[in-house]
Amino acid sequence: MMLPKKYFPFHLIIFSVFFMMILTGCNNTESSRGEEVEISLIEATTEVPSKIRLFFKVDLGEDHQFTTLEPSDFEIYEDDSQISRLESQADIKRESGDFLYSSILMLDLSGSILNNADLPKLKEAATTFIDRTMPEKGASLYGTQEMAVYWFDGEKNVHPLVSYTHEGDSLINGIESINEDISDDVSTNL
Repeated sequence: MMLPKKYFPFHLIIFSVFFMMILTGCNNTESSRGEEVEISLIEATTEVPSKIRLFFKVDLGEDHQFTTLEPSDFEIYEDDSQISRLESQADIKRESGDFLYSSILMLDLSGSILNNADLPKLKEAATTFIDRTMPEKGASLYGTQEMAVYWFDGEKNVHPLVSYTHEGDSLINGIESINEDISDDVSTNL
């Protein structure tokens, strides 16, 4: 029994489009030099009459971790024929806030750091790292990253300084609170 055309299974189109994307990959000039491009389908949805949404991950490899892909970097195929860019109206939207990246900043506060001129340098480096890494309030990526600060000395366990937070200022306040008296252990436990 043939189904009427209006009931055509859109999931077949989704998977054929995705399959063709995997086969053709990206039009990235780097990939033509033998670098491997990985595309992973995360979610696929359809809307009547002809809207297909693909949520996917593209891994361009170590050398291109922060490369932004544009619609022109993709070729869309249907039934083994490339669809015109004007016909397909492909659009890529970055969905910020859907992912949470968690980081720990681990500081060496052993006696060799605390008892000489290296402590101010360590605090400055940690503050600079936080400033450059954590999105500020109001920024489009704010809320997508959290960080905690821990420290170690010669003791067996690491010590928390600041719990996970989105607030860069809270992390920096924790760094600024470090002084020579934070640890009595003069050894290190690397």
